[in-house]
Amino acid sequence: MPFTFETEAGELESITRSLSFSSEIYKQADLPLPIDAKQTDVPGHSWVLPTLLTNAGVKFLHIGCNPASKSPDVPLLFWWEGPDKSQLMTMYFDPYYGTSPAPPTDWKYKTWIAIFHTNDNTGAPSWEEFIKAINEVKTQNPGAKIRTGSMADFYTTIMKENPELPVISGDMPDTWIHGYMSMPRELKADHNLGKQIYNLETLNSLSKIWGVESNEQVNIVVDKANESINLFNEHTFGLAMSHGHAGYWAYGNEFEYLRAKGFYEPIEFSWKEKGQHIATAENLVYPVLKREMKKLAASVNVDGSRIVVYNPLPWKRSGLVTIQTSYQLKKALKNVSTGEIITNSKDNNIIQFIAKDVPALGYSTYIPVEEQKPAPNHFLISDEKNATIANQFFSIQFDKNNGAIHSFIDKKSGKEAVSTNPDWNFGQYVHEQFSKEKTDSYAKDYIKGGFSWAYAELGRINLSDEPYKKLSGENAKIMFRKIQSQFQQL
Repeated sequence: MPFTFETEAGELESITRSLSFSSEIYKQADLPLPIDAKQTDVPGHSWVLPTLLTNAGVKFLHIGCNPASKSPDVPLLFWWEGPDKSQLMTMYFDPYYGTSPAPPTDWKYKTWIAIFHTNDNTGAPSWEEFIKAINEVKTQNPGAKIRTGSMADFYTTIMKENPELPVISGDMPDTWIHGYMSMPRELKADHNLGKQIYNLETLNSLSKIWGVESNEQVNIVVDKANESINLFNEHTFGLAMSHGHAGYWAYGNEFEYLRAKGFYEPIEFSWKEKGQHIATAENLVYPVLKREMKKLAASVNVDGSRIVVYNPLPWKRSGLVTIQTSYQLKKALKNVSTGEIITNSKDNNIIQFIAKDVPALGYSTYIPVEEQKPAPNHFLISDEKNATIANQFFSIQFDKNNGAIHSFIDKKSGKEAVSTNPDWNFGQYVHEQFSKEKTDSYAKDYIKGGFSWAYAELGRINLSDEPYKKLSGENAKIMFRKIQSQFQQL
């Protein structure tokens, strides 16, 4: 793996592609692909790792936790079983990034791996540090046979002992989500980009098959975008207040004063720098994808104006198509392949219609026509007075006070999907201001004993004794808007 991830931040496609960095290095050096992997610092990782790594040929994973964060309750060495039953030998070292020079007293095997890991942002150890580490291993393990090597060497050696290891099947939730979840827009874009990169590659390959001029630069664009996406998923999400590079913990008017003076600019810039990786990937992928789509539409052998809907999925699908254009369409659209007449709605320059059964990894072409289509038997029904919308499948009622969904009924089963809990409404805006008592309680539970410095990062410094507050949206404005089609209301 290229670096430590927030694995729950990443989309599966991008995490899988991240393995290509080490693969390329090993291929260039004419070496077999590695069978060992490492993650450092982050306390917990997604359950997808044993499945992903095992299917990539990895046999051993080492996770070293930072000394402050609470670690999951797992054995030191175990088989981590993925959702597909793949089993990956995993060592989880609770105290630090590497391991100890000597095994714990209850270690049952002849083989031990002593991983000496430097601290944050200090680079690889010097030769002198390496020699010092070797001497420490010799001192703490008198009579042991000691050799340097890879984590893969540890795996192949201990496997000769036929170790009987416990099997752990389940997730290790990432307790560091306050990093990537503080950037919800970028995280959403991150997950979308993983799919769009795949779509771009697929379209470029299919274009060659269909006789459309292919873009030889797509591979370069994909590689650069993939690197940016993975750099966003990397586990450091900018500076923390405790690093001392920007202002100090303040709240309310004092915070606003300090921010206006520019005291928080360094720390805020570090967060912008992190989010910029996603903006870079978007700027690489989306313009090229749009150009390739226009190239496909232009190559379709149909006279005059046409709309081409491409389906990148390996199964046929139907869905809403949205186009923004100043072009004045006729009354309806006609599917060139099936002859079906399709109603379209127009709202200023926004045109929408339902594309049905677009072929898998293929496209459907639509041309504007004057023909009219009979009104369908059912419409989306709205009741503004009761704040309700419904169709043949669902009935949804909104709460006029807070804008949350009050009721969501599946008409087929008659079941209500929304809880009646008065404290937490479905889709409700909630802002919580936690008290010092609550934040201190969290920090006490989360931080490992003996690491008081961690409170500066995981607690809330200078917080007042104000009690807990919960604020929710009130007096919501719910708007119902009917969009006129060429000849009927939708």
